[in-house]
This record gives sequence, C-alpha cells and structure tokens, in this order.
Amino acid sequence: MSQETIYLKDVLKQMATLDSKGKAPVFSIAVRTYNQFSKTGGRMLRLEKAKMLMAEENPHANTVQALRTKPKKRSKIKKDPQHWKNYTRNIRDMSNPHAHPIKIKIRYIIEFNNKKVIY
Repeated sequence: MSQETIYLKDVLKQMATLDSKGKAPVFSIAVRTYNQFSKTGGRMLRLEKAKMLMAEENPHANTVQALRTKPKKRSKIKKDPQHWKNYTRNIRDMSNPHAHPIKIKIRYIIEFNNKKVIY
C-alpha cells in the first residue's frame, strides 16, 4: 500500500494560506528535530493540531471601537528571523494552549496532513 505524497513547496503554500475567516489553517505535521549548535537531535516530533505563526486578519478591524482605539506601541524591537534564508518556520501546537512556539527546519518535515513530503 503506497502513501499519498505532497511536494514541499505545496506544504509551505498550504501552511501560509489564510482560510476564509482570515485565520491560519490547522494541520498535522511530523518533523525531525535538530540543534545545529550542539549537533544533537533526530527525534521525531508529531503534532496532530498545529498552526503556523503569522499575522492573521483582525475580524474587528473595521468596527467603530477598533477605529477609536490607538494601537499599542511595541515595547521592543525584535530581530528579523530570516525564515526564507534559514529554511525555518515557527509553528504552535494547538493541542496545548500554553505551549511556546516551535521553530522547525522545513527540510526536516516528514509528513504533512498524513501525506509523505517529497522535495
């Protein structure tokens, strides 16, 4: 029995596309871990409900209340993660609401929505 396959470029496109409500889609993913500084990793990380961290559309952006309030100032300047250059993405485990974002290397994605990822 052969498993369905999907290309990595299609995986990245599906992860980055907003749904009809302006939210990032939820997906399942299996990826290998790796720490380039300590040269450790290789364990399989499976997330049944994950979501890519990205700017989502605010559904209340056109309301009178939203127009009356000033946007909050950002307290600190964050370093640009350069995801395209480093082949990384930030995802969040949706099954654990208190989980921190997870940075994954896109080359180490094994499965996406129960489909094997090919390059």
